[in-house]
This record gives sequence, C-alpha cells and structure tokens, in this order.
Amino acid sequence: MPKMPDATPMPQPTLVSGPPVPHTDNAPCWHGFLIAVAPLLLILGCWDAPFTSFDDGEHLNQDANGRIIGTPSLSWFVVTLQSYRLDQALFESWMPAWLGSWAPGVRLMSCVYHALAALVLWRILLVLRLNRNAALAGALLFAAHPMACESVCWVSERKNTLAALFGFLSIWSLLSALGLWRWVLSFTCFTLAMLAKPSAIGFLPVLAFARVYFLIEDANPGNWRGAFRQFAARLAPLALFSIPAFVIAFKTVEGHKEWILEPPGGSVFTALLTDLEIVSRYFGHALAPLKISTIYFVDPIVSFADSRVFMYGALLAATVSVTIWLSERRWLSALGWGWCIGAMGAHLNIIAISFWMQDRYFYMASPGFWLLVILAVDGLVARLRIPSPALRVGVAAYVALIAALGLMRGPVWQSSLTIFSDAVQKQPLAAFGHHGLGAAWGEEWQRRQTDPKATPDEIRFARERWLSEWSIAVDCPDVQRFSSHAEMALLAGEFANERGRMDQAERYWKIAAYPPPDWPLRKDIKAKALCWLALLRVHDGQFDDALALANEAVATLDAELTRGKRAQAARAWADAVQQADPEKARQLREQASADETAGQKSGISQDGILKQPR
Repeated sequence: MPKMPDATPMPQPTLVSGPPVPHTDNAPCWHGFLIAVAPLLLILGCWDAPFTSFDDGEHLNQDANGRIIGTPSLSWFVVTLQSYRLDQALFESWMPAWLGSWAPGVRLMSCVYHALAALVLWRILLVLRLNRNAALAGALLFAAHPMACESVCWVSERKNTLAALFGFLSIWSLLSALGLWRWVLSFTCFTLAMLAKPSAIGFLPVLAFARVYFLIEDANPGNWRGAFRQFAARLAPLALFSIPAFVIAFKTVEGHKEWILEPPGGSVFTALLTDLEIVSRYFGHALAPLKISTIYFVDPIVSFADSRVFMYGALLAATVSVTIWLSERRWLSALGWGWCIGAMGAHLNIIAISFWMQDRYFYMASPGFWLLVILAVDGLVARLRIPSPALRVGVAAYVALIAALGLMRGPVWQSSLTIFSDAVQKQPLAAFGHHGLGAAWGEEWQRRQTDPKATPDEIRFARERWLSEWSIAVDCPDVQRFSSHAEMALLAGEFANERGRMDQAERYWKIAAYPPPDWPLRKDIKAKALCWLALLRVHDGQFDDALALANEAVATLDAELTRGKRAQAARAWADAVQQADPEKARQLREQASADETAGQKSGISQDGILKQPR
C-alpha cells in the first residue's frame, strides 16, 4: 500500500478574510438582511424632510406638462431622470397630502438603490474569495458610512447611487457570469451606469483591474509567459466599453463647459499636487468620519516648495506600501488600489469645477479602500496572532461606531439651513459654505415676510444673517472659484453701507464691479455696483469720478437704473460748479435731463441712499 502523505493542518481563518473561499460560497441570509437594512440609518434623521433649494430644483425641473426634464446640462443623465419620473408617478399624487412633499419618497428610493448597491458589493467581495465575515464587514462599511449620506440623503445625488448600483453590477457580471454573457451583461450595466452619472467612467479601469486580477490568480505559476499572452485577448472586449464611456463623458463635459475652471494652482501639474492632499483627506475621513462636511476648503498646492507635497506624498506612499506589505493576498490589494484610484479618477481635478473635494466623489471608490483595509487588517492579525474573539469584538465595535456616525449625520440633510450651518462650522474658510448659508437665510427672510406670526425682529434677524454670511463669503480665500461672488459682493457692500462702514462698502462694490476676467460677465451686477460707486463719489465730492463711473454703468447696461444714476451724478456736479463755471453747469444739466425720465423709475432716491462717510 502506498504511503499516505502527512496531513497538513488547515490554516485557521481570521475574522476578516481567512483562507480563500470557493466562488459558490453562500453566506447566511441574515448577513444580506443586515446589509439591506443598514442604509436606513442614514435617512432616519431626514426621511421626512422636504426638497432643499440646494440643487434639487435643477434635477426635478419640469416642463409645462409637469414632466421632469431636468436642465440641458443633465440631458445625458437619462437613467437618473427616468428614476425621478418613476418616483413622481409613485409618490407625487398622494405623499404631499401626508408629508408636505414627495421628497421623502425620492429619498427612500435613493436609499433602496444604495442598499441594492451594497448587496451587489457583498456578492462581489464573496466572488473575490473573501470569507463571510470579511464580505459582511466591507458591505456594511459601505452601506452605513456617514460619507454616503451625501449620496443617499441629498435628492440631487440620486445619480451617484444609481451609478454605483449599475457599476457594481457590471463588475459582478464580469466576474460571475459565464462565456459571452459575462461581457453582454457587464457592458449593459456599465452603459446604464454611465447614463446615470458620466463620472462612472471610472469603472472602466476597475473592470480591467478585476479581469487582470483573476487572470493572474488563476494562472499556472510555472507558465506566466503563456498566461500573459492571453491577457490581451481576454481584455480586448473592454475596448467596446470605451465607446459609450467616452461619447457620454465628452458630451457631458461639453454641456458643462460653463462650470469647468482651470485646475487648482493653474495647471495639471499643480492639480496633481493638490490631489495628494485631497486623496489623503478622503482616506482620513473614511477611517475617522468625525469632521466630514458638505463643502470643503482646499488651498491649492502650487509647487514642490509647499511642505504639504512631502507630507501627503509620504503619507500616501506609506499607505500604499503598508497595505500591500501587510496583505497576504497582494494581487487582491493591488486590485483594491486599482478600484479606489480608478473610480475616483474622474473626480480628480485635472478637469476641475468649483468644488474640488466632496464626499460623493469618494462614494464609488470607497469599496476599493475598504478592501485594502480588510486585507491589511487580516495580514496584521496573522502576524500579531491576535485571538479571534478579541478581533471579532474590535471589528464589530468599529462597524457599529461607523453606523452610529452615519445615523448622526443624516439630520444634517433636513434643510439648506442645516446643511450649510454644519458646513460653515466645520469648514469656516470655505466660501460656498457661507454662500449657501446666506442663501438659506435669504429664503427664510422671504418666508418670514409673508408669515403673519413672524415678528419684525425675526424678519430683521433673518435678513442680517443672510447678508452677514455673504459678507464673510466674499472675504474667504477661495471665493473667486464661485461665479456667485459678484452678487455676494454687491449685497455685502449694501449691508456695509447700511451700517455706515463705507470703506468696506467701497471694497465690496469694486469686487462686484470688476470680477475676475475669466468669469462670464453679470452685466446687471456690474452695472448696479458701478451705480453705487458713482453715488459714493457724489457724496465724497468727487463729481468727475462719479460721472465717469455712471457712464461706465450705462455702457455696461443701458437701463432705467443706470441712466437715473447718471442723471443724479450730472446734476450733483452741476450744482457744485454753478458759481465757478455756469456754462459747464448748463451742459451737465442738459445731459441730466436726457437721462432723467428713465432715472425717475429706478426706485432709489438720492437722499439717504448712502450713509455719510464717518
């Protein structure tokens, strides 16, 4: 009888990943139930909130027949718009009578899509041969993380949850289906993800990394050369994915040209340097989401002389090195990095808009990050020989803490006031935070004006909060990234004028009158600011400067207001030179008469328009 080989003891599984499991591993049903209900924590604090003025109207814009059409810039978000139309059919007819609006229905459906995405992610992690505990932990961290609140609780970010759902389905199809069907299903889901949100183009490299990972995992170690020969043929179908990806992406960029700004620091190079900090902050917020915000202030990094280049560069390099070194499945960790950076790639700032950093930009990339963390923890546990009971308690406690923070984050999305109050508290240097809070107080001021129960003090308080927040916004270091800064500066000048702070008023009006040259000109804002400056010069006795500014205002926008202010400036100068130069005074009065009729309807009188300089 041949001698039997010595029995080799099976490796002991750790809580997190343990030995690879078969593709057909079936996790307990209660795992799926827990993952499905966890996202409800995110909306418990805001489920009955109405629509917010923060972008919701743009996405739910309706035509004359009440059909949701969005705006022209959303024309390629076909799947997202269709989902809103489904919500409208399901909820608009009955929910407002019960809850005041049908926003709770929209928010509930976003939560459903997020839960489905988490369930698909769970199955992907099992296909990647993580054990049941690892797959559960990774899916729960995605499902209940407070950074996901921006995608789930904000009606306007429905596109994010749909893009994640179809993007994850595309990955799952590619890894799970057999034969030609894997490509058909994956291509279909990927295209749907692109039509939900074009930044889902980031799933294209993720699909490639996932395909390469399994080719490497399943390759014969003694025949690497033969395995690599098959890579090109097996990855070739992904070339078809690039057709809808780049067509939709380019069309979307074309439709959003007015939103695209120069990269942080002015070049692609400085954008990449700045993204070192942004990516590092994403990772920190994922691990410890204590100060996440709707709006972030980011100071661009413009050269290697900035110490942040080395600090954040070294931090990211160390993170890459440590996560791969600790992992006992390093090819899978490489896939995690490919998923994380690939899915985030469309939101890096090579093509930049005003918002350089947002929680929703990390949403589709977060599964790759959690995969890295799971594998690193697993490797660390194996090296330190941490007892399984202690590890189970530690991981469960961390997941529970993340879920609790997700529950606490939801109430922020009750209204624009709560959203931006939280933002300015956590990011006081972010101009758009103060702009959003000021706009929310402006809406509250308008509401209180029509509320018979509102007292004059309450009405005045709301108006002062509106204008004071906008005054703060104008002085924030990143204000020039936002086209609304000219309007804020105009009203901040008026607010300073009301308080007799004439130096501040003049500074704000100059900002409004002469915005950065790369912004589209708001003629009405510029003209009004020039009118204010002209009147300020009248009160200062600088009549020639006043008339020059009034002429510039008329040249900017020939309207009743600007002609009326020019008439005021001319008559004030005529009165001043009447004794010394009667002929000039006569000419000025003739000019004033030509403009006076239009100026009479401006609604602003000369007396009392400006407080006297102190």
